[in-house]
Amino acid sequence: MLDVTRAFGLNLLFPERDEVIGKALKDHGEFAPAELAFIAEHLNKAGREGAFIDVGANIGAISLPLSRGRESWRFIAVEAHRGLAQILSTNAFGNGLYHVE
Repeated sequence: MLDVTRAFGLNLLFPERDEVIGKALKDHGEFAPAELAFIAEHLNKAGREGAFIDVGANIGAISLPLSRGRESWRFIAVEAHRGLAQILSTNAFGNGLYHVE
């Protein structure tokens, strides 16, 4: 079963038994804020376009918030677990983040 929450201005699906990422998103509206800020700072320094690869992307709690407002960038989110990869894809598509692969 899946649960849904709103975080980073995005609607994000996650497995209802997820006690780490999904729980943080649901309880606090964020996941890994320091890491997101660090990466965002470096992406901003990189310029108006580029590529970002998120390996082990899970449901997209890092790559999807970073991709917002960076439509000229290419975001590649890799998740080996088939079920999580499907949720990640649904999260990207459902939030109109069509530049996330």
